[in-house]
Amino acid sequence: MLSQRARIILAFAALASFITVGAASWVIFGNSTPHASAEGAACREKPQQLNNLQLATTPRPLPDAVLLKDGTIEIALTEYAGRALVMNFWATWCAPCIREMPALNRLSAGASSSVVVLPVSQDREGGPIVRKFLDVNKLTNLPALIDPKGQLARALKVTNLPTTVLFSRQGREIGRLVGIAEWDQAEVRRYLRRCLNARR
Repeated sequence: MLSQRARIILAFAALASFITVGAASWVIFGNSTPHASAEGAACREKPQQLNNLQLATTPRPLPDAVLLKDGTIEIALTEYAGRALVMNFWATWCAPCIREMPALNRLSAGASSSVVVLPVSQDREGGPIVRKFLDVNKLTNLPALIDPKGQLARALKVTNLPTTVLFSRQGREIGRLVGIAEWDQAEVRRYLRRCLNARR
């Protein structure tokens, strides 16, 4: 029959073994979070200019939609497969949008071939008014793209202008920013390259 001291020693030994096994199980099975991925590491640290950027918790895929360039030429979003997208929803009657467009124009001018700036107009008057606006304001690095009947905006649940939605080169929504931002700043450019082109 075991003495009281022996029983106490065995109890402590059993407790120590339980704690060790539990810790090992946590390391193997529990020490992972969705944000520990390459995507989270590359996108989590945002520059000050993008403080209002809300990262997607459940990334939406890029919709299978068609835009109209200059009001007549159909451009399928599938044509941008494998390229990161900065998709800005705007309109010529939207005052904040107008203030933001020059920064997007400069971002587009200096963007690498792997990052594309897509200004998606919600103007109901069609391509001519958008083309005129871009020409008059010398926004020569931005295409005149129209969202027919707002179909793409509805698919992405965009309800405010301007709204910019970021897509990775794998075609998944990374996040969105409602309101204007200084897209042409060096810190923002570096962030977009790092975040949208991260391997996932």
